[in-house]
Amino acid sequence: MSYNPKETLQSLKEDLFSVIVKEESRKNSWISFLFIAFCFLVYGYLNYFTPPFYSKDEQMDFLKNFAVSKDSADYLSSIVLSNYTHLNLWHILPNCFFFFAIAKNLGGLFSWKNIALLVVISTFTTGALSYWHVLNFSENPDTLVIGFSGIVFSIFGVLFYFMRTGEKISNLIFIGGFHLFFMVGHEYNSSLPNIAWFAHLYGFLTGFVFALIVGKSQLVKNHMLAEEIARENYQKQNKQNNDDDDFDFFDDYS
Repeated sequence: MSYNPKETLQSLKEDLFSVIVKEESRKNSWISFLFIAFCFLVYGYLNYFTPPFYSKDEQMDFLKNFAVSKDSADYLSSIVLSNYTHLNLWHILPNCFFFFAIAKNLGGLFSWKNIALLVVISTFTTGALSYWHVLNFSENPDTLVIGFSGIVFSIFGVLFYFMRTGEKISNLIFIGGFHLFFMVGHEYNSSLPNIAWFAHLYGFLTGFVFALIVGKSQLVKNHMLAEEIARENYQKQNKQNNDDDDFDFFDDYS
């Protein structure tokens, strides 16, 4: 059986890259959990540490303290907290699930630091642009914009960038397609009304532009790291093999 140094080196590199991707996915999972935990803290406060509401109108009036609306009392707190405020479990669970699934599977392509930075940026851009949209284009004075879906769509913007550049993204196409259908498609039926489609759009654009700026820096960095470690291991293995070949038992004990 012939020995091909290039194939051996390439095989080592691919194995190491897989290990790096798994580690990046683990880090992405942890940073996702932190943001999801904050969403549930806000949700828990609104549902379990506030006085009970006796009508839907009471609940909506209370949510205006956290939501983007024409009656937002505090502009800055509204554009921030609106992204992490949810009406019920049906609202918060899908958002958190898809955010976690996509962020985790972007391991190797997008670092946990980039995800954290994107969430922070998207919190402000999505909230601020939604506030601007509500003030200027919303005909309904009672429109409230709340939920994590704008930030989830910023992650979809990153996903779309990597899909556009031809990266293999395993099951993300299915997950992304399903979520887009679920969260945007039902805007056109009456079963789940009041979806802030414009917040999704602004989130998506934020993520896509951010990915354009960051580019494939993490992917290139991971490939370079894998190649560097592979070469070091390959050279050590070759040196050890050469030392073993030079060893002569009879010369050593003559």
